[in-house]
Amino acid sequence: MKITKSTIVLLVFVLMLSILVANVADLINVDTHVLDDTLSNKYTREEWSRPRYYDIGTTFDHLIWFLQISDIHISIFRDPFRITELKEFCNVTVDIIKPSVVLASGDLTDAKAKDKMGSKQILEEWKYYKQVLDETEVAKKTLWLDVRGNHDNFNVVSLEAKNNYYSNYSIQGKKHPRSYMYTINIGSELYTFIAVDACLKPGPRRPFNFVGVLDEQEIKSIHSLVNKSQESNADFVIWFGHYPTSCILSQTNTGVRNIIGRYKESMVYLCGHYHTLGGTVPNMYTLQQAGFLELELADWKDNRMYRLAAIDHGQFSFIDVKHEEWPVVLITNPKHALYTMPRKENVLSVVKSTHIRVLAFSIAPIKSVEVQLDDATWFKCPWAIGEVIDNHTGVIFAWGTFVGNSYLPGAFTYAYGFFQLFSFHLPLMLILAHRVDKRLQSFNKPGHKSVSKVCILWQHLPITLLVIMQVSMAYFFWLAYGTLATVLCPLRTWSILLAIMLWHQVNTMPQSCLRSATAIWSPHG
Repeated sequence: MKITKSTIVLLVFVLMLSILVANVADLINVDTHVLDDTLSNKYTREEWSRPRYYDIGTTFDHLIWFLQISDIHISIFRDPFRITELKEFCNVTVDIIKPSVVLASGDLTDAKAKDKMGSKQILEEWKYYKQVLDETEVAKKTLWLDVRGNHDNFNVVSLEAKNNYYSNYSIQGKKHPRSYMYTINIGSELYTFIAVDACLKPGPRRPFNFVGVLDEQEIKSIHSLVNKSQESNADFVIWFGHYPTSCILSQTNTGVRNIIGRYKESMVYLCGHYHTLGGTVPNMYTLQQAGFLELELADWKDNRMYRLAAIDHGQFSFIDVKHEEWPVVLITNPKHALYTMPRKENVLSVVKSTHIRVLAFSIAPIKSVEVQLDDATWFKCPWAIGEVIDNHTGVIFAWGTFVGNSYLPGAFTYAYGFFQLFSFHLPLMLILAHRVDKRLQSFNKPGHKSVSKVCILWQHLPITLLVIMQVSMAYFFWLAYGTLATVLCPLRTWSILLAIMLWHQVNTMPQSCLRSATAIWSPHG
C-alpha cells in the first residue's frame, strides 16, 4: 500500500496532538516542592534565598562567555552551505569571539533519506561533521561540547551499535556516550557544564523519536555528575541538551526541571529541537518555577543562528545572533530585565554597580565602544507635564510616569495613547490625505470652476469636527490636571495646533508639491 505525504502529515499531526495532551499537565504544573526538596539536600532556606553579592566594576574576573549552536543537520542530500558555513563559524566566529566553551546541543546530522521519508544514520554526514571540526582545529581553540539529538539517534538500537556514529565521529562521543560534565576554571570561579542526553534507547526511526526520556539509570547518572560538581565547589552550573524540558519524559517521579532546580548553582538550561516551530515562535525563553532560565535556540539548519552567552559577576545574559552578522554586542551589566533570575542573581549587584559592561566583537578592529540610552531621546516625545498629584509635578510618558523621585510603570498609559491615536491621529491622517488628493484632481481637470461656499463648508467640516472633539478632550484634561498640564501637553493640546497647521498647509500647498505628496497613498500621484 502506497503511503502518501498527506498520510504522513496526518500521522505527524496525531503524534504531536498526543504529545501535547500527554505533556499538558507537565507544562502547566507548578511544583512548589522543588525548593523544599532542595533544602533537605544541602542548603538552608536562608542560604538559598541569598545569591552572592558582587561589586561590579572594571575587573575582568568573575566573567566567562561561551557560544551555543544547535540543530546543525549536516546533510548529504540538502543544502551543502550548512557545512561550508559551519566551517566559517568554526574558523571566523570562534576565532573572533574566543569563547571558553562551545555547546553543540544536538541534531548534529540530518539522518534523513533523500525522499525525506526514511530515516537512518548516514556515515558520510558524520564524516563531514568530523572533517569540519578537524580541519578547523576548533578543539584546539575552545572546549567543544557536543551532545546527541533525536536525529543523531534515528535507527540506533544501542550505544554499542555499529551505526551509533556519534561515539566515533563527535568530539565527546567516544569518552562520553551519554550525559557528561566538564568543570573549568576561569579567573577565581569554577563553571560546570552538564550535558543531558535524553535520547531514547533504543532509538526508533522518525517520527517516533521526537520526545526524549530519562530513565532511572540516566537520572542517577545525572545526580552523580552534579554531586561531583558540588564536591569541586563549582560556583555556577550551566545545563544543556537537545530536548526542551517540556519534551522530556521521566521514568521516575523526578522530572528534569526538578533535577535542575534542585541545585542552588544551576543557572540555565540551554536546548534546541523545536526550530522555532517553523518561524511562529522565534524566541522560546522562559523562567521556570524553580528559578532557572530555559532558553531554546533557533536552528542552524535553516536560520543559521547561534547564541552568545555570558556570566558576568553572577549575572547571566545572552543574545541570539544570525551567522555573519557583525558586530556582535552583548550587554552584561545591566542585563536584560526580562531575563532576571531573583533566586539565582543578586539584584543589588546591578543596582550598586558603577559601570556598564559590554562584550563587543567584530571582524574589524574595535577601537572604541559607545553606549547610548535608546538613541539618547528617551527623555525628550513626554505626553504631559503637570501636577499629577496636588503640589507634586509629574512627567507622563507612554511607558510610565515620574512623580517626584518615584517611578510608576506604564499600563493604562498605553491604552490612553492608543485611544488618542485611534480617535484623532488616524482620522487626521485620512482627512489630510483626502484633501491633498482632491486638490490634485481639481488641478488636473481642465477649466475647473470656482467652488461654491457650500462646497467650501463641506470641505472644512471633517477637520472642524475633529478639532472640536480634540478641544473637548483637552478641556476634560484641563479639568483633571489643571492649566500647566494642559499647556505642556503634546498629546492633547499640541495636537490641536498641529492639526490646524497641517490643514492650512495642505490647502495652500503649491501644485508642484501636491504630486509628490499624493504619490505616497494615491495612484493619481
